[in-house]
Amino acid sequence: CPLVRMNIPLAVDRHLHFIRTLDAHHQTNFEHTAMEHLRMSALYWALTALCLVHGPSGWETSSPMSREEILRFVADCQSEADGGFSGNL
Repeated sequence: CPLVRMNIPLAVDRHLHFIRTLDAHHQTNFEHTAMEHLRMSALYWALTALCLVHGPSGWETSSPMSREEILRFVADCQSEADGGFSGNL
């Protein structure tokens, strides 16, 4: 990776700020509504990024959602009919 060879440090605080505020900034615009079906995927990638920055349990202190909120969202996305998961509620 060219950035690693150039010894450019990862701007962790800026990345965390972006992840924490991603949903809050866009709740009222068209793009947020049009991308609603991708919320489960976005949650996965945001939590993965937080785990990479803070370690396996470190995401809990930097996530804008509590563990209970995340589990509730995932459970609410599960279909009672077939057990599959949708991308949103």
